[in-house]
Amino acid sequence: MKACDYVMPDFMRIGGVTGWQRAAAIAAAAGIPISTHLYPEVAAHVMRVSETAHWLEWQDWANPILQQPYEVKAAKLHIPDVPGVGLEWDEKAVDAHLADNF
Repeated sequence: MKACDYVMPDFMRIGGVTGWQRAAAIAAAAGIPISTHLYPEVAAHVMRVSETAHWLEWQDWANPILQQPYEVKAAKLHIPDVPGVGLEWDEKAVDAHLADNF
C-alpha cells in the first residue's frame, strides 16, 4: 500500500531481536528501507543481516558504563571482533551510578 517510505522499529516495542527480524523481512518484501531506534550496540548487529538496512541511529549514552565502548571512526561504527554483542559492563562505573531507592 506504500503507507510509508521508511520504517524505524523500536526493540522494546517490536519484540526484541526476533521481532526485528520479522519486521525486517516484511520491510524487505516491500522494498522499504529499515532503520534502527535506540539500543545501537545491539541494533548494529541486526542491521548487518537486514536486507534493506538504511540508517543506524547512534547514541553513546551507554559509553560511561561500558568497559570498551563501540567506536565511531570516519562516520562508521566499528563493532568489536568478540563473541556476542561485545559488551561488558564497567562494574565500578555502574556502582557509581546506582541510585538508592529507599
